[in-house]
Amino acid sequence: MENSKIKLTNYQVDEIKFNINQNWETNKTVKLAPQFSWGRAINDENSHELLALECELFKDVEDPPFWCFVKITGEFEISEGIDRDSLQHPMLSLLIPYMRALISQVTAVAQVKPVTLPIIDIDVILASAIPVNKESEQL
Repeated sequence: MENSKIKLTNYQVDEIKFNINQNWETNKTVKLAPQFSWGRAINDENSHELLALECELFKDVEDPPFWCFVKITGEFEISEGIDRDSLQHPMLSLLIPYMRALISQVTAVAQVKPVTLPIIDIDVILASAIPVNKESEQL
């Protein structure tokens, strides 16, 4: 699927939550394992779709240095005649760089070691992430 058949027209930050662990031992190491969730809402009348993407850092880590949750939503313009069932991959590929940048900025401003999410395999997100909402939900 070519990305030219879909266009990211807008995105917004819906939610940012950050809690620092005041008792964190600075010499302790912890593995970063971001967890993603996503969901789509479809508007058949104007050929636009929304994709919500959530990322949570240190969700299941005992005594993490901090906990961070970010949710963003992208609005996509879809070309006529496109199979909408195959759009998750290109939509995520367009939205994830914004999530990566936002996580880096939030952690840097929070005065913790800035987190740069690794390159993300979208197929892994699609296979393992729990959808935020029903894909077939109408706007």
